[in-house]
Amino acid sequence: MNFLLGGMLFEDVGVTGYAGAAPLLQKKEFVEAAAAILAVEAYHMGMARSQLYQMGDKAQKAANAVSAARDKLDGPEDKDQGIERNGKANFVPATPDGMVFRRTPQQVLRIVYLTDKAGVDSGGFYPKGMNGALKST
Repeated sequence: MNFLLGGMLFEDVGVTGYAGAAPLLQKKEFVEAAAAILAVEAYHMGMARSQLYQMGDKAQKAANAVSAARDKLDGPEDKDQGIERNGKANFVPATPDGMVFRRTPQQVLRIVYLTDKAGVDSGGFYPKGMNGALKST
């Protein structure tokens, strides 16, 4: 259970982050690589979410707690989705149209830096920050 919950910390965020960052990618080879990574992460998390759900109440509550914590960090919108919603399994965090919801790079950085503040460039899982053009919340 802990291993699968750990996956929720990053891979779930990765799926929504890759979907949100896709419009920012300009080179075809980067789009192709990002799409491939997104697909693999989505497969992994669909499996992990289903396994957590099948583990019962304790795992479902823990997974939903991870989701609630991410939601507090990523901004004022209620975006994140646990593995149980309205009494039903939720294996794919999606929009009403069935598309994975998107996070901006800044929303992803808020989660991995463990902050809800703008302008932060390090912390949480990356105490020395990130490199690249998009590195602050």
